[in-house]
Amino acid sequence: DVASLMSGGGGSAAPGGGGGGGAAVETPSFISLSVRNDGVLFEDGMIQVGVKSEYKGGQGRLALYYGNKTPTPLVSFSAAVSGVPEVSVQASPVPSAVQPGQQLQQLVQLECNAPFGEPPSLRLSFMGAPSGGIHVKLPVTPTKFCAPLPGLGAAPFFERWNSVGGPPNEAQKITTLLERPQNMNLFNGLSAKGLQLAVLSGVDPVQTNLVAIGCVVIKGKTQAECPPVMLRIEINLQTVQARVTVRTPHAAMSALVLRQVVETIGKWRRLGPSLAPAHANNGMVAASEDGRRFLDELRA
Repeated sequence: DVASLMSGGGGSAAPGGGGGGGAAVETPSFISLSVRNDGVLFEDGMIQVGVKSEYKGGQGRLALYYGNKTPTPLVSFSAAVSGVPEVSVQASPVPSAVQPGQQLQQLVQLECNAPFGEPPSLRLSFMGAPSGGIHVKLPVTPTKFCAPLPGLGAAPFFERWNSVGGPPNEAQKITTLLERPQNMNLFNGLSAKGLQLAVLSGVDPVQTNLVAIGCVVIKGKTQAECPPVMLRIEINLQTVQARVTVRTPHAAMSALVLRQVVETIGKWRRLGPSLAPAHANNGMVAASEDGRRFLDELRA
């Protein structure tokens, strides 16, 4: 039970979007963090925000880390996590000040109530922060709540594929790969590890193509009632390109999953830094530029 992992604090649930001061924005590492479990979500000259996550079925937990990079305390500090109607949140409280070099932790419990395309958000406020605070989208995507559906043959897979139909529930894009694939390990790893989808062997008649499927686990729904997420990647070794097609019963969800795939295999050098263990001397989060290492892990 993910709820039992929450340590202390009453927290508060906040339905709806981001509140005043403008809509939440995506940080450069949003897509990277949507296919991995830890990394740096936001950083400027004053604060670094790290995230670690774990999911089980329709529930998840985030650990958010706030590190003060300045030589003076960040006072009047607040960290408000806002859910969306489809994803409920429960966040632990944080102290009102972050000391120099200190790292605070906030735990956030998540539960998926319906398919979604817009994630929950985080708003930070403290003395000296930009007007309106720092308001960013959390890397909480439908695939985080996915359960793989292994063992499907060609007939049942394409029955589901065809039942969803084309646009708007189908999202598709051709992307140029930044390296010539030597094998299918990267694409298999992205599907299985990054997206929580089951890679189906022998389903696509073209051996260099990939098909994968899972379902978004939703509170109170049986697996048969949960919406499928289906992926097909067609690889052209001559042009070093891939045509990526995603089908789900919800257009916004299809578009978001498509971005997760395309921006990983086509722009992997832009992957954000990972979240390394805290330094013993000051508790700050350390970051390393390890996009290549992450891709190597997917290939393994």
